[in-house]
Amino acid sequence: MNVSELRIEGAQNDATLAAARWALFVFSEIRHVYRIGTTDQAAVLHTGEAAPHRWVAALADAGCAATTVEREPASCGQPNSSPVPKAQLV
Repeated sequence: MNVSELRIEGAQNDATLAAARWALFVFSEIRHVYRIGTTDQAAVLHTGEAAPHRWVAALADAGCAATTVEREPASCGQPNSSPVPKAQLV
């Protein structure tokens, strides 16, 4: 299972998010679409490779304005550039 993010205008509204979900369910790889907090961003759970530009186009056809959210890939085991201070033991 993979997760991608989309910014869907109006996704804070339940009806808008529901309409976006149904528009995206035409893609067999999409398993679910979740709102992220109270924002206009949504997490798209999918199998296989992401196709965010195809998804955004389908949303536009359904009347939902959306854009992709690009993220840098995370790497495990790399030093954190802004380390969290360690708690002091008393």
